[in-house]
Amino acid sequence: MRFFHSFFLLSLCAIIVPSVLRAQKPTVDFTADKVVGCAPLTVSFSDKSSVDVIDWQWDVDGNGSVDYVADPEPTHTYLSPGLYTVKLVVMNFVDSAVLVRTRYIRVTSAPSVTIPQQSVCRGDSISIRPTIFGGVRPFTYFWSAVDFPFVSTDSIPKFGPDTTRMWTLTITDSVGCTTETPFAILVKPGPDKPLIERTGFTLTSSTIASRYQWYLNGKAISGAISRSYSYDTSKVKSGWILVEVRDVNGCASRSDSLQLGTIASVNDDEQMSWIAYPNPVSDRLSVSGLSCVPQDVEIFSMLGERVGVVAPDIRGNSCSISMAELPAGTYIVGIRCNENRRFLRIIKQ
Repeated sequence: MRFFHSFFLLSLCAIIVPSVLRAQKPTVDFTADKVVGCAPLTVSFSDKSSVDVIDWQWDVDGNGSVDYVADPEPTHTYLSPGLYTVKLVVMNFVDSAVLVRTRYIRVTSAPSVTIPQQSVCRGDSISIRPTIFGGVRPFTYFWSAVDFPFVSTDSIPKFGPDTTRMWTLTITDSVGCTTETPFAILVKPGPDKPLIERTGFTLTSSTIASRYQWYLNGKAISGAISRSYSYDTSKVKSGWILVEVRDVNGCASRSDSLQLGTIASVNDDEQMSWIAYPNPVSDRLSVSGLSCVPQDVEIFSMLGERVGVVAPDIRGNSCSISMAELPAGTYIVGIRCNENRRFLRIIKQ
């Protein structure tokens, strides 16, 4: 009986001891579903170690303390931005193994955006350049307002607002962090549009402003920076003139162009060979006594502003001009013949 018992023990050892001796140190590995993102960032870890592992110890924030035990797939939420080292210790029946991934998880914060209040004159445009700190470049931009759900996706867009309002810039960085920044664009109304009032050869802006500049044919007239401008007819025979006015905020407004040479060219002696009737007129104006066949007709107000171009009803060297649609007032009618232009002063009833 004793022999049989001894034989049984020896046989059992022969089975167990070789199995223990054949066991090896485990291999350790792990992955994360994301390694960079915006706080708060939730990360799911997955153990990829050898199949004989029976225990897991995770330190997911690198502070030296074990955060999760006996869990091969823990999930952790990082609340604060930073770089986090992850350590995993695995064990089987024989030994243990350690894997440390330094600065493995990168948790970022949303970009900080600053846009100071902007101001622009009505009718002008302004480019908005935000100041951005933090975030992970590149960024995407989305500019909007309450009544303009979409304005632009440019990084530095140009705005031409017609009234003061609040706008919003939404910036999203490359890892999905988003920041919304409201800002205001103040629209300054600017001065009233000036009219050009004429007395003889002196032109005056109807709008009182801080600064003035007169232009002839699109070019600034040197020294013509007062409210009134008197032009020398020996130097200025014809052309288009306008005045630009600016207020204390630097906002500008321009008048309509006035054609010089029209009113100044009209005189009673010039009309002696013409017959224009009826004058005053309510419907159609007949003109006879012309030295050539009329080609076109322009109508100007007494301020020299062109109010219309009409095609005359031609009958030889005479023509008929429709005045029916013009409001009552005094007008200058210019008739072109052989590249020369003659003018009539007409009263519309």
